[in-house]
Amino acid sequence: MKLKLFFLILIIMIFHFSLLTAQETIIDTVYSIAYLDGTIAHSPGLGYFGIGANSPYGIVGDYYSNILWDYFFNRSFFAFELPVIPEGYSLTSSYIYIYQFASEGNGIVGNYPIFDMASGTFEPPCFIEHLDYGYTLDETDFFLTPLHFIGTISDTPEVGWRSIEVTEFVLDDIENARPFTQYRLRLAIDMDEDQYVDALFFKTSDTSMDLKPYVIYIIEENSNISNEQLPDNQIYLSNYPNPFNPETTISFKISCRDTKDAEIVIYNIKGQIIETFSLNSAHNSIIWNADGLSSGIYLYEITVGIQTATGKCLLLK
Repeated sequence: MKLKLFFLILIIMIFHFSLLTAQETIIDTVYSIAYLDGTIAHSPGLGYFGIGANSPYGIVGDYYSNILWDYFFNRSFFAFELPVIPEGYSLTSSYIYIYQFASEGNGIVGNYPIFDMASGTFEPPCFIEHLDYGYTLDETDFFLTPLHFIGTISDTPEVGWRSIEVTEFVLDDIENARPFTQYRLRLAIDMDEDQYVDALFFKTSDTSMDLKPYVIYIIEENSNISNEQLPDNQIYLSNYPNPFNPETTISFKISCRDTKDAEIVIYNIKGQIIETFSLNSAHNSIIWNADGLSSGIYLYEITVGIQTATGKCLLLK
């Protein structure tokens, strides 16, 4: 047991939080590009645009300017370098993470944006869209037609990380030879006509390292091995999604004929056992729910007879 614990800790030291490499999986973290992310504010009445690139925060929502005596609404933009994919590997999943650090509704800090319209009162969700605004951020990007609508990234005033899967959009950027993968955040409703601030505030690249927006690219080694092709006494396993919160599916392929007493054991970074699953020969996957556990690297090990295989997963909250 002491020898196993030593090797578990050694693996964790080698595969650091921000860049995990293995024979079959690469997990790469890429931060947003400072000069390409920020906020564009627009005043329909004045026809005025204000561009705030290299700002420490992005604004999504509206406010009334007592200086220019008009209403403004804001959209935020984020750009990331595309992944480098080695020969023989493929991008299997990607997630964007943006930190929401404040909100204001009807001028009250800590409230979600409240839009008082003639048709009623609304708390519009914050949408994220996939764009291609290229090498510069300018006023034309404010109304740029998105390549894809992705979905809601925030609908709560709670401070913390917001994340959403963007795999298909990154793959689309790679296929179309775009220089970056780029996104826009906007509220579902542009603005109301009170003089209160109704906005969400997100960290940008021009901020502390631990709060910078980032994407995680998960790159897997290509494999066409089927169960029938597995050599005798071989085990293959992986998990998806990775990173995850709070559930991930651990899948496995076993060529061993005798799977009696087979099990999957989850370990934390100290080598302590978190959970054990007995495997049912009728299934080839289990779902692990890490609710209540802290963010970090976890190892999962499958044992079939005297054969073992180990994988790594990253819990991000």
